[in-house]
Amino acid sequence: MTHPLYFVLAPADALPSEAITMAGLQAAQARGPAGGFSLRIFSAGRGSTDLTHLPVDGRLTGEERRSGDGTQLLCDAVLPLIEPQLHWLGIYRADGEAGEPLHCLDRFALSEAGNETCWFYPTHDGTFLSWERGLRLCLSPGTVVDCPDALASSPYDRGRISVLWSLLGDDASLTCVGLTYGGQRIDWPLRSLTPEPMANWSRFCVDSTADVSLVVEECLTVFPEPTPEP
Repeated sequence: MTHPLYFVLAPADALPSEAITMAGLQAAQARGPAGGFSLRIFSAGRGSTDLTHLPVDGRLTGEERRSGDGTQLLCDAVLPLIEPQLHWLGIYRADGEAGEPLHCLDRFALSEAGNETCWFYPTHDGTFLSWERGLRLCLSPGTVVDCPDALASSPYDRGRISVLWSLLGDDASLTCVGLTYGGQRIDWPLRSLTPEPMANWSRFCVDSTADVSLVVEECLTVFPEPTPEP
């Protein structure tokens, strides 16, 4: 039986090098990223959009991906704040049938990993809306999503780890949006998540033929509606 790899993002001194239980890995991961943000990107519908009337929870299309005015949800993601210059990565695997203890296969500064780019950024021209809300969160150790059998059964190889970078919405600089192993995404399940009380909306245009291909038309921070007094 081949056990999955577990990936832990944390400071160097939090990553155990000796055999450890899953509870111990959970405790190590709890010292890792504690913040992040929710991101949604929509294609703008017909007519102009007044950002002051947009909801703090980012629900423009209700339970659907498209609303009656043509607004379409293009991206809906929760992104932990991964900082390669600060975090280390530990990789663990069990070698017994019981799945414990887990043994450290590798641990290294995340800044030493390879880098790749990917795209949340709209891939076509048009007008878009971006919603972003800060989060406090706690992660579980990560695993490879939909790991192919060939990858799962092969020996661990540090060279297969890549840090993903992307432009997000109307950002002008790249953000770390996750890691992959062997070309497959690594997912860190959420143990807890608490959103900040406010959110940021922006409207921006993308025109690949213009000298400046991205123009931010408006940005606004929105807050929850005040609770009526009894």
